Amino acid sequence: MSYFTPEQEDTLREIMNIGMGKAMSSLVDMINSDARIDLGVPEVHAVSLQDIITQKHYADKKVSAVILGFQGPLHGLATLVFTNTSGVNLVNLLTEDESDEIDDMVSETLNEVGNIVINSIMGSIANILKVEFEYSIPVFKSDFVENIFKEHQKDSFILVTTEFRIDGKKIDGNVIVVLSKESLIELQNNLDLLYAN
Repeated sequence: MSYFTPEQEDTLREIMNIGMGKAMSSLVDMINSDARIDLGVPEVHAVSLQDIITQKHYADKKVSAVILGFQGPLHGLATLVFTNTSGVNLVNLLTEDESDEIDDMVSETLNEVGNIVINSIMGSIANILKVEFEYSIPVFKSDFVENIFKEHQKDSFILVTTEFRIDGKKIDGNVIVVLSKESLIELQNNLDLLYAN
């Protein structure tokens, strides 16, 4: 499955890379330690919900997700998703805590991290495509992927895979952007215009 031409995909990957770079800078500012944070170069994939559900990271496992709705020329959801284990490990590395489950402190910290990463990406999309978005308040959920996206089975999914490294320790995290069919067409048109210029 592919919603994008190679040129559209390259352009979108560049936008996501810029957004991830901004997210890394913001996360460094958030940490009260000398920890080193690296965000890998993102890969962009057009996928179905079933593709996501059957990924080995998510099959039959609860995930930690920060969900941000957006409205504008494009409308949909932007989410940052970790397995619960990766989510807890990330918070422990950021806070030097020793949590072993999704408690209030972990969910609040992940919500803050998710808000930073998602806003950096959506901000890059808005700036580069020269559009404006209105956002909902970010929501944290710990649930199975199919439950989180159950109302969006007919929508289009863009999976942005990357990895966090904190002091060299790898933590996988995915950004999943959910778009209506109309918004997908609008995004494709905008990417074509951007590539042509």
